[in-house]
Amino acid sequence: TDLPEGTSMASIWVTMEDEETEYGYQWYECDENGNNATLIAGANESVYVLPDYVAGEVHHFYVVVSLDNAFFKKSDVCRVNVI
Repeated sequence: TDLPEGTSMASIWVTMEDEETEYGYQWYECDENGNNATLIAGANESVYVLPDYVAGEVHHFYVVVSLDNAFFKKSDVCRVNVI
């Protein structure tokens, strides 16, 4: 995903097939391989609103989805290029 510098309220999201079920979400920022992840405090919804970034930066994210407070799925890594 390319994100122009200064864009506000840009977001990334995950959609589960069974929208009737209540899932838990936790977003992480990581390296391009999904390693060295850092939990993003307060990012616990299906949509994560990105902060303002500086042009030239590249960020990687993934989300862990839980069901009944237990691990359910981990998403693929999402790459955000700030242009």
